[in-house]
Amino acid sequence: FHGTVYEFLRNDALDARRFFEDQKGKYKQHDFGWSVGGPVVIPKIYDGRNRTFLFASGEWFRNRVGAGSGRFSVPTPEMYNGDFRNWVDGNGRFLPIYDPATTTPSGSGFVRQPFANNQVPQARFATLSRNYIGLVRDILRPNNGAAPGTSDYVRSNYINTTGTVVDSWTKYSMKGDHSIGPNDRVSFLYNHGQHDLTPGAEGFPGLPAPLVDRRIDRQNSNVIRGTYDKVITPPIVNHMF
Repeated sequence: FHGTVYEFLRNDALDARRFFEDQKGKYKQHDFGWSVGGPVVIPKIYDGRNRTFLFASGEWFRNRVGAGSGRFSVPTPEMYNGDFRNWVDGNGRFLPIYDPATTTPSGSGFVRQPFANNQVPQARFATLSRNYIGLVRDILRPNNGAAPGTSDYVRSNYINTTGTVVDSWTKYSMKGDHSIGPNDRVSFLYNHGQHDLTPGAEGFPGLPAPLVDRRIDRQNSNVIRGTYDKVITPPIVNHMF
C-alpha cells in the first residue's frame, strides 16, 4: 500500500492587505486530505497482488473569507424623502431629476421638465417604493463620511468591512478493481461530494440583511459507477458501465 497526506494553508496573518482594502480582511483557508491504495491482501486467506486493488481518498476544503472593504452606492438620508438636491455626477456637477409625467413630443423625440428643486413629491411614490423605503431606510445609510454635494456623498458611499462567508467542500471516494482473468476485468467507484456556503458569526459580507446578495446553499452529490471490460478478440474490446 502507498498513500499521501497533505495540507495547503492560507491565512491573512501571512498575507499582505489586498489592493482595494482599507483594512486587511479575514482569509483563512485549509485544504487537507489523504489517499491510499494498493492490492487486497488477507494473510493466509487471499493474495490479490496483480489481481484485486483498492484505492480510497478524502479531501476537506475549508475557506473563510471576510469582507474586502467592498464599496456600494446607497441612498442618502434625504433621498428616502424624494430630495435629490445633492445628486451630482462623478465630477460634482448637479444632475437634474426629470418628471416622467411632463413628457411631451419635441421634433423627432421627447422632452421632460425637471422636478422643482430636484425633489420628487412623496405623493408620487409608488406603493412598492414606499414599502422598500420602510424596509431599508433605517439600516442602509452612507458610512464613508463624505460631505453633501460631493460625488463621494452619493457614489460608492457605503463601505463594508464586516461579515464572512464560509465556503466548504467535503469529498471522498473509493474505487475497487478486480481482474477475473486475462480477458475480463470489473471495477466499482463510489464518490461523495458536499458543498456548503454559510455565513460567519457576523453574517455574510456585503449590504446588510435583507439586502445581502448571498444565500445559504448546500449541494450534495453521490456518484456510483460500475464497469466491465471484456476482451473479445485482440482487436475488439467491450467496455460496459
